[in-house]
Amino acid sequence: MHIYNGSINVKNNSTLKVSCKYGVYIYGGKLTVDDTSTLQTDATSAGIVVVDPSETKTQDEVLSIPDIPYNTNIVSVMANDHKFWTIAKIGSAVEVVGNNADPADDIKGALGKMTIKKERI
Repeated sequence: MHIYNGSINVKNNSTLKVSCKYGVYIYGGKLTVDDTSTLQTDATSAGIVVVDPSETKTQDEVLSIPDIPYNTNIVSVMANDHKFWTIAKIGSAVEVVGNNADPADDIKGALGKMTIKKERI
């Protein structure tokens, strides 16, 4: 699990590839991927999780992404006095598991492998 305090910005025609078991957890910040760039995750669990310790931020305050993979949606779950934002397949039950790795061990039901980029038509 990679935990970043602050924000991650993927901008200016760049690509960020992340391969790890638990994906990227952004604590207290924002994930931004502009419409010229690509973010690829290859996790066995949640590929992207933005953790809001204030429990008050809206989706726009934690995620700025050009598109999400087909048949997915952005979801939030409350657990361990935090709000967790992630991407999951439509209809998936997203659940925060444990809290041994503060603020959570794992996010079940979240999409692990994905590509986030603006779809070109």
